Amino acid sequence: MEPTPFVSVVIPCRNADQHIGRALESVLANDYPRDRLEVPVTEGRGSNETLAIAERLAARHSQIRIIDNPGRRLAVALNLAVRNATGDVFLRADSSISRVGAAWRRVSP
Repeated sequence: MEPTPFVSVVIPCRNADQHIGRALESVLANDYPRDRLEVPVTEGRGSNETLAIAERLAARHSQIRIIDNPGRRLAVALNLAVRNATGDVFLRADSSISRVGAAWRRVSP
């Protein structure tokens, strides 16, 4: 049996306080092994509570890492996330996702 790959679920966000909590909880609610999962969140210095919400969840879930995105743009956010992620497999999720399906459970490097 092949080892379970380490997965990085990259979530770029800015001014997403209405969605980021649900998005992060959805990723973490999946049945993928928590010790094989990280969730780098690149936060683009928005003007609402997105960062505070993500930080509260990161304090409770070691898989979530907050990465500052001073460039505030999506391309910068994705580059920062990939540069800082450590996964064998990278998945990108929007901050507005409300449910993560089980299909990505079958990922392979």
